[in-house]
Amino acid sequence: WMSFPRKRESIFWWSILFIASMTFQLFAGHAQISLYFMIVVLAYAVFRKALGMRLILLLGLVVLITSVQWLPLWAWLQESGRIMGTDWQKEGWFLPWMHLVQFVAPDFFGNPTTLNYWGQWNYGEFVGYVGVLPLLFAVSAVISTRQLAERNLAIWIAILGTALLFALPTPLAYLPFVLKIPILSSLQPTRLLFIVDFALAVLTAYGSHEFLQNLKVRRWMLSMSLIGAALVILWGVSVTGSLPVSTRNLVLPTVLFVVAVPLLFLHRVTGFRNMVTLSIVGLVAVDLLRFGWKFTPFTPRDYFFPETKVISFLKEQPQPFRMMSVDKRILPPNTASYFGIESIEGYDPIISSRYEELTAAIARGAPDIKPPFGFNRIVTLESLSSPLFPILNARYILSLSDLPEVYLTKVFEEGETRVYEDTRALPRVYVVERVNTASNKQQAILALYDIKDYRTEAVVEGDVSLPPVPMRSDEGVSLASYAAGRLEIEAMVAVPRLVVIADAYNPKWQATIDGIKATIVRTNYAFQGVVVSQGSHRVTLTYGL
Repeated sequence: WMSFPRKRESIFWWSILFIASMTFQLFAGHAQISLYFMIVVLAYAVFRKALGMRLILLLGLVVLITSVQWLPLWAWLQESGRIMGTDWQKEGWFLPWMHLVQFVAPDFFGNPTTLNYWGQWNYGEFVGYVGVLPLLFAVSAVISTRQLAERNLAIWIAILGTALLFALPTPLAYLPFVLKIPILSSLQPTRLLFIVDFALAVLTAYGSHEFLQNLKVRRWMLSMSLIGAALVILWGVSVTGSLPVSTRNLVLPTVLFVVAVPLLFLHRVTGFRNMVTLSIVGLVAVDLLRFGWKFTPFTPRDYFFPETKVISFLKEQPQPFRMMSVDKRILPPNTASYFGIESIEGYDPIISSRYEELTAAIARGAPDIKPPFGFNRIVTLESLSSPLFPILNARYILSLSDLPEVYLTKVFEEGETRVYEDTRALPRVYVVERVNTASNKQQAILALYDIKDYRTEAVVEGDVSLPPVPMRSDEGVSLASYAAGRLEIEAMVAVPRLVVIADAYNPKWQATIDGIKATIVRTNYAFQGVVVSQGSHRVTLTYGL
């Protein structure tokens, strides 16, 4: 009778562990991986009927706890173009069949860290290596048929097979993209390797448990034969194909395999079991730590984020402003944000579809907003010639060569890097005297290209009607404060005017004028605007959940 309280206590602590692990996983920030793991939990709940309702309730609690993260994410996804699909037919979207060899030899195609990678793009999402010994344990568990359902192996083998089926370029994996299923058609299948490796880890646990129970040698012989045969084939391919990188990187997994085989048999000798078990744990730890350290080594911060004189110069300039590099070698994507410097370019997995379309139209020099845009998830601009460029608030331009444009003034130079100030750049906040209206985005981009002077005119999407009265010298706006999620503007206008804010439009932004709620209208295709009445006013914009 005393076992019941202990059982209830065990259930309680396992429930806490489940909630904590799933919550941390969701807060880690990779929504796609979180979605996959939630699907796995639901599949496991269906398979384990006795635990099913409890798991679903616990998962519901996790969803509630993490709502502070995914509710704003869902709101922003409505503005993102990624939710409706992407270019899934490009190379590297699915796991190439030949890259399955990386489960046995992770660096068969080289490694980007050592600059000798020759496989398809990209290494980080193609490698599913869990270690030579763990793979032996997992294979042993998969080929086991004894009491399969009772040992819960069936569900994990099914999860492993399903994840691989959708990660590889199979007809079934094509379906979400051919049918253009929202959300699913925007998820890169190679990330299913997280689920593949998770399933392999569970199967490894089953296999290692049977190993510790001294399972029959015959099953281990089959497992070893499969891994050994794979290594022999890879050696044959690398040697006959004259692949020095592959040959060199086959040495370590082969040595690990050769060392592992006698260890597994030695474990059957009673006096050596504890020593062999510790040796196996140590071998796996060394193998995986070496593998992880090679690809993601710890590097001094100053190597990635050096405080150059150009960076120091930009940090000293009055904010807010944006910058741009006409040469990708100057600053890798998003690097400037580390220093608090805003840029018009960079990587964003849920980038605003309007901003992506606007930058595409600017790059094309025409009101063309049709996909594909060719950015490959990293928005970059290499030309300043578009008449729309000034609305981006890109005050400083970085280049490795002299730029001849008359509207550019060189203001700083360090080594080969030149810093130019674009005299056309509009401020982050300004007021216009004329407003053009559009009822949809195609009309908006066409009207935007028809404007002659962006300092005095703007395009809004909405019911806005203002008198086209020339600006007086005493009219204008200024930023009283500017911070993430909140800005305050001082405005003085003689007649009702539109205040243009060159920050991305999103429905979650809220505005007040002198404390009274006001409407934010979509302005200049991707930005914000607020209409203020005659007189002096304080306009406050805040981003709310």
